[in-house]
Amino acid sequence: MDTGKKRVERGKQFSNLIKENTKVLDLLLKSFLDGSNELLVVVSDNMVVYANRKAIKNFGFTSKELSTKSVDDLFTTNQQTPLRNFLAMAVSTRKNAADQLLVKVATKSGSDTWYAPRVKRCIWKGASSLLMMLVDINKPEEKRVSSLSEEEARLQLALKGADQGVWEFNFRASEAYISEESFTLLGYKPNEFKTTYQKWLSLIHPDFQPLFDNIEERIKKGELNTFQQEYLALSKKGTYVWLWCIGKVVEWDKLGIPVRMVGVNMNIDEKKRLEIEKDETRKTLEGLISNTHDGLIIIDQDGIIREWNPAQEKITLIKRNQTLGHHLWDVQDMLSIGSEGLQSYLKNFKDIFDKLAHTGTNPWEGKIFETQLTLFNGERKIIQNTIFSIETNTGIKLAITVKDITESQTSRNKLEKSDERLKLALNAGRVGIWDIDTELNEKYFSPMVFQLLGYMPWEIEPTQEAWMGMIHPDDILNVSTKIETFKKMGDSLELIFRMKKKNGNYIWIQSKNKTQRNTIGKILRITGTISDITFQKEVEMEHIRHKEELMQNLALNELLSEISYILNTNEDFQTKINEVIIKLGQFTNTSRIYIFENSPNQKTTTNTFEWCNDGIEHQKDSLQNVPLDMILEWIEGKEYYFSKDFLTDMPSDLAELMISQGTKSCLIFPLQVEYNLFGFIGFDDCNVPKEWDRLEIELLKTIANLISFSYEREKTQNQLVRNELHFRELTDMLPHIVFEVSLTGRLEFLNQAGCKYFNLNKEDIAKGILLRNLFPETELFLMSVLRDRLIRKESSTAIRLEAKPINGNGQVLQIWATPKSLNSKLIGFSGIALLENAE
Repeated sequence: MDTGKKRVERGKQFSNLIKENTKVLDLLLKSFLDGSNELLVVVSDNMVVYANRKAIKNFGFTSKELSTKSVDDLFTTNQQTPLRNFLAMAVSTRKNAADQLLVKVATKSGSDTWYAPRVKRCIWKGASSLLMMLVDINKPEEKRVSSLSEEEARLQLALKGADQGVWEFNFRASEAYISEESFTLLGYKPNEFKTTYQKWLSLIHPDFQPLFDNIEERIKKGELNTFQQEYLALSKKGTYVWLWCIGKVVEWDKLGIPVRMVGVNMNIDEKKRLEIEKDETRKTLEGLISNTHDGLIIIDQDGIIREWNPAQEKITLIKRNQTLGHHLWDVQDMLSIGSEGLQSYLKNFKDIFDKLAHTGTNPWEGKIFETQLTLFNGERKIIQNTIFSIETNTGIKLAITVKDITESQTSRNKLEKSDERLKLALNAGRVGIWDIDTELNEKYFSPMVFQLLGYMPWEIEPTQEAWMGMIHPDDILNVSTKIETFKKMGDSLELIFRMKKKNGNYIWIQSKNKTQRNTIGKILRITGTISDITFQKEVEMEHIRHKEELMQNLALNELLSEISYILNTNEDFQTKINEVIIKLGQFTNTSRIYIFENSPNQKTTTNTFEWCNDGIEHQKDSLQNVPLDMILEWIEGKEYYFSKDFLTDMPSDLAELMISQGTKSCLIFPLQVEYNLFGFIGFDDCNVPKEWDRLEIELLKTIANLISFSYEREKTQNQLVRNELHFRELTDMLPHIVFEVSLTGRLEFLNQAGCKYFNLNKEDIAKGILLRNLFPETELFLMSVLRDRLIRKESSTAIRLEAKPINGNGQVLQIWATPKSLNSKLIGFSGIALLENAE
């Protein structure tokens, strides 16, 4: 977003802020006026802009009729001078110049009552105005004075309640008036010091004083009649507070030179700081949207595209400036012939948005679905989409995330199996899930919901009455109250309470719940989870005694996060595993950590990775091709294996091996790939037998699972590499020339037919040969054109090139080439070449 747009946006934000504060002041003043027993009217630019209920009743006019009358139309005075002149005098002198003035209202009833006007300055709808009270001269003097004092006091309280201060500047007399409220905005007490203009200037931040000097100069020259300025002023606490100043010229002399200006100061510190924080958040989100590798589309409630990020451009080949500000269904009109797949892709989004606009619900909320589409260049892609709605102040927006999963599709089945194992691992965390669809009258409770309370699945009917009957008596009132409030309003609810298990013991339960409601707030669906947090509550209630254990939990989580991050980087597999066991060694402070990998025939197992603490002897070289039978005899299908008494626990040959290495205790976890035993990860202690607590074992078991997943991914990747090598071997059997070229033009691969044609061998290719060295200079331009077209992913046709073999026997080739990518990144080109038949 450029500077000009930011300035406009900033101006809109502060304009809304001014309107908001003005509205608050108007409401306070209006409440004050309508609650008064006196006749009160607000005058602005000599027009009656508001009258309280008593004044309207007394005058006999409606509010609409009063708004069309000037003060001279509505009032007659007991002197020859019109009322507007006396009002102007009262404003300019800040004194009640109407002490001897009496007015009579031109009422519909023709009343002859005379009133003494009393005038005070006020702000009405953001403009400098006058508040005039009409005192019946027939009232006793003491009642009039008492009434006036009470009304003035109420008005002052209203102004203070609005958190605003009034100021006035007389250019002709070089006099300034700053109300006490302006200083109380900064935390100063009334009468703490003399409220002078010079004192106020001394509180303004030095960076803003030149701005006000410039504004004053422009007003005197007649270049400005109104201004708005945010600035910092020094509070009593010694910190600077953000204020907003609004000023307006309300009086000019006969030559049009400004004479008097009035305005208000408003405290915007909290909103300003929130604005700065929101601006930082906005910049962060913009950076995330621009730099993410996933495509993002945001559509407003009118169906207009508001975001189409760079990743989405790359995925669909539709430029951002072609979409922003256009309706989603109009984007299809921008597409050329042959893009039916892409049109269908966009139409799916339009259909979903239409359902959201008409029903208020998104049928695909949070769900993931896949779409196949064909781009302009004929390239086919498989796209994974997630669609969700975002509620904003201006309406519901539809957000669509788009991921190109074309390259990963071939290994999708294996990834789904990995996801299944991950779900099983999460289930080991003992979290129960439930889901109730009130529209279809369907409900689901996972088996873990019952198991947490000691019951078999569906041993009891999961009704609300049954659940409430299990809640601890001390918690029932709080839980019931929150549930009843949640049913009426709210999207989420978290509860922590105690429930009775089947055996009579109480456990602490954490319940997290979310609802889906229709447009009128009726609950359509409720989902939630429950988990046993008894342990966490005991830790919380005995924090001091369990401080060391709590810190250990935090460290375990941090270690798990670090290892997860390492295993998901693009580093070499060997490097990642070595880094993981180093992290584990430093964290557990054990003597030795090792990984064994089983042979394909499951006869032997070999130590492939090892980390040793200081002073511990390495054993890796002596642990190659160890017979697997003696280990399998010990493990017997356990989730993990621990021993500190080897002679009792283990087969004799395995026990002797452990003792010969100086091991005192060991903890071993199996590694599985595709549900088959692949190897082991072990933790040995050579100094004293180590006692592992439950949390450490659970963490290491989870890490063992993560390492297993990493091995499985590496196995898949290696298979892809082998497939690539096999493909190259097959091309050697073809009579055509097959080649691969890097982005720099280096020949990466050439099959046997190509080597024979160019009089090269595989060793020449390995040393590095530039493709351009095989063609004459006259063909280099065509080669660069072909390369540029491939990079832009334009459709490629055969290009006639004259080959220049090293043996000097030049022939004509027809060449076809396509871009070659890895992980969605262009890494080079591949293609075939055929000899052109001689004419």
